[in-house]
Amino acid sequence: MKNHNLLLVDDDRQLLDSMAVWLREQGYSVFTAESCRQAREQIESHPLDLVLVDVRLNDGDGFEVLAWCRQHHPQLTVVLITGSIWA
Repeated sequence: MKNHNLLLVDDDRQLLDSMAVWLREQGYSVFTAESCRQAREQIESHPLDLVLVDVRLNDGDGFEVLAWCRQHHPQLTVVLITGSIWA
């Protein structure tokens, strides 16, 4: 089985850590970031197969990460996630 590299981006450290532990248990290599800035740094530093990014971040939002990836790494798959419920 190929070892896939994932980046998780969320500003909730507890959620980020628990998701990373679970994904590592499933056999994935997981990198983490807590902000848009850190996400860009991780994307530039590691060969990634997938980015899972929260919609709401302290220094911006997941849409900014998505737009940056489309411009700089268009082959990279980005999935926006959220735990928020909007009314």
